[in-house]
Amino acid sequence: MSGIAGTLAGMIEGVAASHPNVTALIDDAGSVTFSELGQRVRATAALTNELLRPDVRVAVIGSNHRVWVELYYGVPAAGRTLVFLNHRLHPREVIAMIERSGAGIVVGEIGELDRLRDAGVELPLFDWQTWSDLVDGFDGALALNSVDPEIPAWLLFTSGTTAAPKGALLTHRSILAAVEASAGARPVDVDDVYVFPFPLCHVAGYNVVHRHAHGRPVALMTGFAAAEFCDIVEREQVRSTSLAATMLATLVDLIDAEPHRVSQLQSLRSIAYGAAPMPTPLLRRADALLGVDFAQGYGMTELSGNAVFLNADAHRRGLAGDVELLEAAGQPAPGVDLRLVDDEGSDVASGEV
Repeated sequence: MSGIAGTLAGMIEGVAASHPNVTALIDDAGSVTFSELGQRVRATAALTNELLRPDVRVAVIGSNHRVWVELYYGVPAAGRTLVFLNHRLHPREVIAMIERSGAGIVVGEIGELDRLRDAGVELPLFDWQTWSDLVDGFDGALALNSVDPEIPAWLLFTSGTTAAPKGALLTHRSILAAVEASAGARPVDVDDVYVFPFPLCHVAGYNVVHRHAHGRPVALMTGFAAAEFCDIVEREQVRSTSLAATMLATLVDLIDAEPHRVSQLQSLRSIAYGAAPMPTPLLRRADALLGVDFAQGYGMTELSGNAVFLNADAHRRGLAGDVELLEAAGQPAPGVDLRLVDDEGSDVASGEV
């Protein structure tokens, strides 16, 4: 495995070897083991090599789907960059991203591909099933070619408030560094089962890689719905998840309206959130209803994920009365260097505002 050491595919190969029969992914179609995922990654890489020149990228668009996850690993395993497209944007914006990215094909949901075709996209377009059928035709036992961990694996467009979305290139090394930082600040339990409710086109998808790196399953939601979330947690005995404030609010509203739902969530131990502090009244409601640990992560797309964390103990202290803690970003994860600077880039003294 020396030629792919330190890469996303190398990580999956290692886990597939050590945990071959452990479930890697759960969705509406069933489940996939790490051994099966490893085979799909190798076949995806072989198909990508067959279709594209070395300098051409692969774009993906659509709601969450297991093919998204196969592409997460398989396209970079071929030495190419996977371009994440946000299906919630206007076709005009998506087309601009495709043109800027250098993508040569687009894989995705039929409806999204139809929108692009109607808007004038002339690139080869492969829907989930067509792409999956093509992958089936390639040998999942083929050895992967060497890949440099420093080359871009993912390209995500991050929206600014004053300009057009900017492309952020994330290397194999940077993604795995974010995973390592998260593991140091927010360890993955040996019996963890994680449900992922966010769009896979968002950098939050690194949480999927985080769990996979530790040989633990990810239950993939197509999109968040509180009742479906409760059903999945109960069925899969989910231990952890990540929720945005609006998702958590919807969940506690559902429990208030349907109190029996709380019994479906008895296996849940922790809820993570990020990007901004969770409203304290909402945290108090959720804490009273669920009794789980809360943790915050703060980062940015360019960092490949989170770098600063407010842990469960800080949340407990905040909910017990030290409320200012709940407005804090947290502390740097192990291995993360942090500087606080002013508008000129000069370091500021402790306590300076």
